[in-house]
Amino acid sequence: MLSFGAGLVSMFVGAASFWAALAALRGQRDPESVARRLALHVAVEAERRYTALLGGDLGGLVDLDWTARLSGRISSAEPLSGRLTGLAAFQRGLFPGRVVVTGHALTGGRSADAGTGKTLTAATLLLALSRNRSPGHPVPVPLYAADWPGTPLHEWIRDQLVRVWALPPAEAELLMQAHMVLPVIDGIDETDSDEVPGPHSRSALLVGAVNDFQGAGTRGAAVVTCRAGAYSALDRAGAAARTVAVVQLRPVTPSMAREYLENRVADTTPDLARWRPVLDALHPPTGSGAPSQALQLRGGVKHAMAPDARGHRVQAPARRRRARSAAVVAARGGRKPARASTEPVPGRPCGHGARRQPRCSP
Repeated sequence: MLSFGAGLVSMFVGAASFWAALAALRGQRDPESVARRLALHVAVEAERRYTALLGGDLGGLVDLDWTARLSGRISSAEPLSGRLTGLAAFQRGLFPGRVVVTGHALTGGRSADAGTGKTLTAATLLLALSRNRSPGHPVPVPLYAADWPGTPLHEWIRDQLVRVWALPPAEAELLMQAHMVLPVIDGIDETDSDEVPGPHSRSALLVGAVNDFQGAGTRGAAVVTCRAGAYSALDRAGAAARTVAVVQLRPVTPSMAREYLENRVADTTPDLARWRPVLDALHPPTGSGAPSQALQLRGGVKHAMAPDARGHRVQAPARRRRARSAAVVAARGGRKPARASTEPVPGRPCGHGARRQPRCSP
């Protein structure tokens, strides 16, 4: 509770610092000054979004493994594999900085990698790239694929800068002309109801808009997320992203899940006894690193059901639910996750297509 209270105090202090910095930057109109001001705003909202995805527990992150393959004329200054917390450095080391993030397909089909951490990955990138932005680098701006109006990407971004992030039109255009915005588009697969999007689907058209997005003498930097099955279908239809690093999130291993639960949930003698069946189920067979049953990470907030002394599954106290955010649960004993947080987030409208968050004005 003390750590949670300290986190709230830190958030309020951070917000005060943000407004002070923002006031100092007002009136400056060169691209870098506008970008710095926007990055401060994005960082505050990204931290709020990231915290919501982790259920209020900033320590509740499973640091997923990922691997990447390069497609087209793109180069990387970083290794083609790593952990989630190092993905921002990987993106910064790409030229051009274009990334497609997919989950892992456990059983095939569109829904096979649902909830494997793509939205959390986008939130992690937004926070890291906005917090640690260097002068001259683009500012990451969140966009939601289901909201795409069908316009060229630069028009959509410019409109969002004005309507959502409250930039004057002249400043928004200034950033676009200077190639100082990095669109982070979550949920390409959510633009279609078809599980196998074809070459004329909205998914394909949006990927085409990303391909047409121009940077300084090359394709523009962009980050998009998409389910593995849908992206494979786009690839087969000749509608995949061009000049990109395709990053595939790896499955959570049993040992990773067990370590997380032992450190953040089963960390007292009574809790250890209650969670023992789940911990034992997560232990891989001797001599094998493969899971004995499928495990899945669902985007951050996990509300698993803890067994009580009689073996019934009951909801754990709120403190434990926060600690279990991003936890993984054995498929044998898992439950459906709770609905995503309804905290308002800039750029997310209410109504049609609002599958994650309602919009708020900055």
